[in-house]
Amino acid sequence: MSIAESTPVRGPWLGGASVRFNEALAVKGTMLFGSMWTFYLFTAYGLLGAFPCFAGYKDALLYWSNWIQLWALPLLMVGGIVLNRATERRAEQDHEVILKEFDLIKTAAASIAEELEIGRGSRDAILKQVDLLQSTAAEMAEELDIAREGRTQLHDLARLLPDVVARLARLEAKLGTG
Repeated sequence: MSIAESTPVRGPWLGGASVRFNEALAVKGTMLFGSMWTFYLFTAYGLLGAFPCFAGYKDALLYWSNWIQLWALPLLMVGGIVLNRATERRAEQDHEVILKEFDLIKTAAASIAEELEIGRGSRDAILKQVDLLQSTAAEMAEELDIAREGRTQLHDLARLLPDVVARLARLEAKLGTG
């Protein structure tokens, strides 16, 4: 619990509308007394007693100065409490928003990390498939080379076959006539 929340600003005899009015008046008074123009005004008022023409009014100037202090100090204190309460509410809201955004960022980061991990797994699976395809292609190339070699040999045999048949026929003819 903050100081502003624990500090009573309103009495039990005040209703909601009068509380809002009193707090609004305290904030306006605090803003007015917190301005540089008020500082200039009170500085000039404080210097009035230094002039000889106001020498006879020193008691009255002191009275009015004390009177202003008597009602301005509580006004400034209440205004400060009300402004502090509003500032704390704003800070809490900002904190909640930042926490929500941080949770969103953490969720997004986890999702990205998961996708990267899936991507790594997919990449590894793809690389395995590429290796398998490359080894299969190499085996097929070897088989193709063997097939080409066999085809070349069959082609050579087919070309030589008529010659071999003719030689066999001549050999048979020599053997059969002999």
